[in-house]
Amino acid sequence: MPVTTLTDDTFESAVTSAEAAVVVLTDAHCSTCGHYTTVVERVAEQMADEAEFYFVSHDSAPEVYASSGVRSVPTTVIFRQGMLLHLDSGAHTEENLAQLVHVFAEADVEEMRQAVQEQGTTVIGQED
Repeated sequence: MPVTTLTDDTFESAVTSAEAAVVVLTDAHCSTCGHYTTVVERVAEQMADEAEFYFVSHDSAPEVYASSGVRSVPTTVIFRQGMLLHLDSGAHTEENLAQLVHVFAEADVEEMRQAVQEQGTTVIGQED
């Protein structure tokens, strides 16, 4: 399955409807991002049964970009059922990205939800 580019209008729906969502924030002016998008596309092909893969660029989703607090790109964000579980800046190797996706796609959702709520972190799409 190809990697989909999200917009401000499609971001929340995509990350809350996917069991696991890998979102990569990129920018057209980032030289590292060009190489990393190729890595992400290859991992997405290999792991389509474990997660949905998305790109978010400053041009396609300026509001998401601004509200994310991300200061450098590329940034990889992994969600499970709308919960932000992982966020880091910099490019990964194919092997490392695949391992990250696998770990978070297989993790116990209820344990994660409890830990996220104990930390006071917001779960996207969940009302208090």
